[in-house]
Amino acid sequence: MFLSPWLGKRSSIKSSVHQAHDVAAFKRKEGKIHNYFSSLFFFSSFLFFFFPLWWSMMSDMRPWSCISIHI
Repeated sequence: MFLSPWLGKRSSIKSSVHQAHDVAAFKRKEGKIHNYFSSLFFFSSFLFFFFPLWWSMMSDMRPWSCISIHI
């Protein structure tokens, strides 16, 4: 949508904007945007919370101390 002014024609800009709006409305209707953001949030939370726990478990080789600290 931001690259559409480089196409040169105003009709192509309008059609691309309408297509983007239709695709966004369809994804909002199907609920795929919510699924994408929930999976992205789960992936980010997995990286920021479970990876330091796994790294501390692998570095200490004592998983019970890390689990007792984090839980």
